[in-house]
Amino acid sequence: MGQDTYIDATIYEKSTGRRISEEWFTVFWCCHDVAREIARAWTKVLSKYTDISSLAEEYEVVFPQTALREMVSCLFSYAIVPESVRYEYSYIKGFWDIENRGKINDIPYKQKSEKFSWLEWHHIQKDEESFLYQALKLRKFIYELDRIHYENQYIPLFADHGDGLRDGGNLLLPDSFIPNRYDLRNYKGNPQAYEWKFRFVDSY
Repeated sequence: MGQDTYIDATIYEKSTGRRISEEWFTVFWCCHDVAREIARAWTKVLSKYTDISSLAEEYEVVFPQTALREMVSCLFSYAIVPESVRYEYSYIKGFWDIENRGKINDIPYKQKSEKFSWLEWHHIQKDEESFLYQALKLRKFIYELDRIHYENQYIPLFADHGDGLRDGGNLLLPDSFIPNRYDLRNYKGNPQAYEWKFRFVDSY
């Protein structure tokens, strides 16, 4: 089986603590090699914001909204990885990792090793573009949370039910995940009256 990594969300009414959205709906999803690297890196990020001791057993952890910006920053950093891993099938360390921060990475273009002779020079490009695409989607979502905070307004984003934010998706986030029309109307009129909660899920 492959690996899947998610950010799920749910929305509560601040005054009553009542949940108005589906229990959890997906904001972010990725799979396979990219998911594995994201899970490894985000575990380090989330350890600074919340207790992640349950992650090893339950593969999910609730985290505060304040962690989202650093999580997105991490994604952007993996959109360009060190030359040292150009011909690694599954790279381990990116520029974001503490091992490479402040380090001189003055590495000339690498040659293929015999072990990875089947890889092309642009093989890593697909993964880099995946990180960039995911980072841009999640940053756009953060901007909508900012719009709520500063302007008490929001613009729904395209999404799919299991894939989260997705250009051209057939659902709107969060509209499609607030089942009661009365709650949705109130949310649209005063989104600051509601609180978003998030969880990170690492699934095999």
